[in-house]
Amino acid sequence: MSIILHKFGTAWGLSDPSPFCVKLESFLRINDIDHKIGDLDMRAALERSPKKKLPFVTLENGKDMGDSTMIINFLSKEKNIDMDAALSDEQRAISHAYRRMLDEGTYFAGLYSRWVDDAGWAVIKPTFFKPVPALLRNFISEKVRKDIAKSAYKQGTGRHAKDEVYATAARDLDALSALLGDKDWYFGTDKPTLLDVWAHAFVIENIIPPIETDLKKIALERENICNHAKRFQEMVYGK
Repeated sequence: MSIILHKFGTAWGLSDPSPFCVKLESFLRINDIDHKIGDLDMRAALERSPKKKLPFVTLENGKDMGDSTMIINFLSKEKNIDMDAALSDEQRAISHAYRRMLDEGTYFAGLYSRWVDDAGWAVIKPTFFKPVPALLRNFISEKVRKDIAKSAYKQGTGRHAKDEVYATAARDLDALSALLGDKDWYFGTDKPTLLDVWAHAFVIENIIPPIETDLKKIALERENICNHAKRFQEMVYGK
């Protein structure tokens, strides 16, 4: 039985609009882990998900598991995979810190750019809510936007002015850019490590979608991390 990956679905030529879904799918692909994409609709998937978020997987034993990082950690141990085998203890620690930065910091700037920033919302609303009946579309879309903005406020990012949000994100991307330098992969390895999986997911989600906010401009100005994300995209997804 294959692992079943439950996610949102393709968007903008990417495997998913969520960086968490992308990083998990990339991990499955790059490690040749047998899997297939689930066919649950989004509402059913969210209701079934152990964490009430996407992605989640149904493992070979039929058990559902949520949280992309926990899933990657579990599968790494279960299948004896160590993508960071070539790294020193210090490099592993740096990788862990950067991945946490992307998950818990950079992600919320991307969330803000899509759902709070009016320029992002102008793209998100017609893209994500087109299937909703016209009579309900404005009500439902605005409610979802309000709920997401509220979650960003509770987390902290939503309490800041737009320029402050993007300035913080710029420092995250500067850190990524400085660590990568002129190398093909982080830490100068001959093949991607876990940080390469994470960095691709969070950078590609800002430079490919047609969401023309200041965050996209900031990301595109860091050419080395953009080239890295495109190189990984070509290697893992073939486009």
